[in-house]
Amino acid sequence: MARSWWRDHAAHHMDVLLSVGGPFKGCIPVADGHAANKLKALPYDPPPNGSFEAPQDSLVQAA
Repeated sequence: MARSWWRDHAAHHMDVLLSVGGPFKGCIPVADGHAANKLKALPYDPPPNGSFEAPQDSLVQAA
């Protein structure tokens, strides 16, 4: 099963992701881990207020 996953899924996706024109095309290895030629950031709209509040029955207790 694991071998077929690598062959049928991972290999294809890695080829696309790491291709010359893929989403990481602007990444260049440099000493601090980031290059100066970064791509423009994607547009972002903040989520509506209250979208990420913890549920009332949350198991996480406030300190």
